[in-house]
Parts: sequence; structure tokens; C-alpha cells
Amino acid sequence: MRFIGLTCALFLLVGAATAQRPEDALIQADREFAKQTAAHRLDGWMTVFTNKSVLFSENPVIGVDAIRAAYQKLFNDPDFRLDWQPTKAEVFPSGNMGYTLGRYQGVFRNAKGENVRQSGTYLTVWRKDKDGSWKVEGKRIRLRSRIRQVCARKIGHLNLSASNPTTHGKK
Repeated sequence: MRFIGLTCALFLLVGAATAQRPEDALIQADREFAKQTAAHRLDGWMTVFTNKSVLFSENPVIGVDAIRAAYQKLFNDPDFRLDWQPTKAEVFPSGNMGYTLGRYQGVFRNAKGENVRQSGTYLTVWRKDKDGSWKVEGKRIRLRSRIRQVCARKIGHLNLSASNPTTHGKK
């Protein structure tokens, strides 16, 4: 009888130790997004966007059709490359939203037709879909250094375990 009790306790401990944290699932979703984009280019890029997704830039792009149209020319260029690696993820207390931060590297053609290399920081806001998969709610590539500093400072001070995430832990 004691053996059965110890065996059950061991299974519970192993299960708890191997359970995936929500942040790990979000990092994995971002890595899979990068992998699909590298393998399938525009079609891979489009796998995580919805009609509510927003790509933030000087002129925000909203929705699947607009995002596809905006990125079609870039992905049609055989020299275009976009690779990224998430470095941080957090899931909000609701469990259905979170963000990833990371570094990206890109190669694209400038107005003169020359290949240009670019690297920087990105921020992606994710929402968990009804089927449990993570979808992009908003994405910003190439955070300017000042914005990046402010984001790092603010994100570092957020109390994401607060019951009301809109106040960022402040009363």
C-alpha cells in the first residue's frame, strides 16, 4: 500500500515538473511562426494572423487581406529573408493574452535595388484562439531604441499577476 502511495506521489511530481508554463507555450508559438515563415515564406507568415490583427508602422495594416497585400512584394523577392528569435514572453493573468519580445534579422532590397541587412527588436502581442492556438493580435518590428528602452523599462515594472492588467499593477 505504501508503495502505491509513493508511486502516485512520484507521478504527480513528475507531471508537475514537466507541465509546460504558459510562457513556454507562447515562446514555442513564436518559434513555430518563425519556422513556418522561413519554410513557406508569405504563406507561413500568414498562419498566425486574423482579421483583427494589426501590424504597427507609420501606416498600420489591419486584417489578413491587408497584411497579405502589404507583404506580398517583400516575400516575392527571392532575396528577402526575415528571421527572428523570441527572448522573452509573458502571459497576462487571463491566460488568453500575452506578448513576446525578441531580436530579428532581415535582408531586403532598398529603393536602389541593393540588398540591405537590418536587425533590431520586435514586439508581438498574442491572443489565444478558441482552439487553444496563439494568434497575433498586434506586431511591431524594429522598435526604435527610445521606444525599446521605454518598453523594457515599463515591461520590467509591470505586475502582470495583478487582478486588473489594465492598471499594470498600480492602484
